[in-house]
Amino acid sequence: MRALADPISEFCAVLSPSFGSNVVLTYVFRRFIEYVEPLVTAEELRTTVKVVEEFARVDGPSLDAQLRKLRDEAATSWLEGMWDTAYLEYRERTPINVNPAFMLENESGSSQLDRASRLLESCASFTVSLRNGSLEVDKEGASAICMHQYTKLFGAARIPSPGRDYLIQCHTSRHVVVLSKRQFYVIDILDASGNPIPAAKHFATLGSILADSDANSAPGMPTIPNVSALTSDHRDTWASIYPELESMNRETLTAINEAIILLILDPQSPATVDAAGSATLHNLGESRWFDKALQLIVYKNAVTGVNMEHAGFDGQTLIRWFGDIATASSKLPFLTPSASSSASPSTSPSFKKLKWELSDKVYVAMGRAQRDFEEFVCTMDLKTLVFKKFGKRAITKHQVSPDAFVQMAFHLAYFRTFGAVRSAYESCSMKRFYHGRTECLRSMTGPLHKFIGITQCPPATAAQQVELAKAAFAAHIARAKQCQLGNGVDRHLWGMLQLANHRRQHVANYKVPQLYSLPAWSRMRHDHLSTSNCGRDELSFFGFGPTWSDGLGIGYIIKKDEIIAAVTSFENTSPKFVAQLDRALEDILALFDNGTPIRTLQAKL
Repeated sequence: MRALADPISEFCAVLSPSFGSNVVLTYVFRRFIEYVEPLVTAEELRTTVKVVEEFARVDGPSLDAQLRKLRDEAATSWLEGMWDTAYLEYRERTPINVNPAFMLENESGSSQLDRASRLLESCASFTVSLRNGSLEVDKEGASAICMHQYTKLFGAARIPSPGRDYLIQCHTSRHVVVLSKRQFYVIDILDASGNPIPAAKHFATLGSILADSDANSAPGMPTIPNVSALTSDHRDTWASIYPELESMNRETLTAINEAIILLILDPQSPATVDAAGSATLHNLGESRWFDKALQLIVYKNAVTGVNMEHAGFDGQTLIRWFGDIATASSKLPFLTPSASSSASPSTSPSFKKLKWELSDKVYVAMGRAQRDFEEFVCTMDLKTLVFKKFGKRAITKHQVSPDAFVQMAFHLAYFRTFGAVRSAYESCSMKRFYHGRTECLRSMTGPLHKFIGITQCPPATAAQQVELAKAAFAAHIARAKQCQLGNGVDRHLWGMLQLANHRRQHVANYKVPQLYSLPAWSRMRHDHLSTSNCGRDELSFFGFGPTWSDGLGIGYIIKKDEIIAAVTSFENTSPKFVAQLDRALEDILALFDNGTPIRTLQAKL
């Protein structure tokens, strides 16, 4: 499929005489050529090789040396400060664009108050374990990994500020804030000694909160302002109104920002996974505080989800907490009004209702933020595939990596939907490194590109397809291991670009290296498929918005006998893609199970 049969060998032959002994950069550049080879024409690949050779000779060594100097000076890593900047200087709205949503499996026989109360007790226990150092350390295999991100979970919030937001954390909070029908309440989940308060007490207190919020939002009562709509706005717009809001509501905002988590008692009863996912992802900006690190949302029918502010931590950290408290809460006795009253007959409900003082300027900002966010949400579509025909058990029967299998299905489905092969972003956890966040695993490999090509009608034989599919799976696993060990490509080259941009701003006549204006670079970095695997048995949904206007956002979960993929787009293409994904999953397994060749209508690669 390429005139250059071995671009890596050609590249190294050109590079070796002129580059010297920087082994790491040699490796990065070799991998970069390998990453972009499926995305460019043969002529573009030749040009890329020449430009990279020049970069390796002229700017690359000094930028790499500057990166290493930054590494030596940083308390953690050269990347952490840049990563914080990428999140905190992001100026678009954060719901959908930044904040992902997760849902738990439904719990039979539970009610809203019961499930919320038990989850609060379990959350309190998790908080205590984290604070006293007894929380079991995360591991990859037998090796412990970094736990730093857990310090950003509780008592944490993002604060809007012009040009760059900042994060706050309070590590001594004992309370949560409950949001019900636009009204905010404070309750403690840890007692004065720092011990978890039992679920039975929460049951009574939350019941009283629901009664109060219902009474104050009843027909004929004054309309309650949706202050939380402000958190859905463009960051600089929100930052411009925040000081005025804070000057009149410092106590209320402090209570929200420093709360261990925000608990939302939502009056809706979503009946489908897409309805629940949409409400948890954005809810049209209604009764959500998107700046809060953790928003635990329990709906009227006990469906439960969480919305996560992403700046301080990643999905793998979130699902450890969410899965653990789900498991722990399921072991607590279910609560009913009679059971709750008999468990704590002398305990009276205790909460504090927060109040807002709002100026005309704030009211105008709220209304505009609500309107603009609703218009934005209407540009996005969400379609979730709940694939129950098989899962990892059937896939591993063929000694195949479930993640490599599902990524192949994504690319095959994309090709069938759009008639093209494109770059894909897969998040790879780097928590085995101190303060590690993520690396980007580019899942479109050369062998996968060739495999998709031989599915076009008339297709190759089943034996030929199996051979290439196995090569594609092996390439995926090898690339994943490279990234996990800190040998990825994206972050290193991106870090050098940040330094080059800094030079351009401060060094006269300096030009950013040509590599960063090549089609190869832009195509690799254009995430037509932005994907992330956050699997745990307790979860039933994981979703987020596309990172590009013409792309797809795909959050997926691979279970023993089920695969769940929540797909979002801004071009109403999610339903078509999901239909093709369902077919692709079946076709790939049929190839291995029955020797049935995969057939795809002729399309131009």
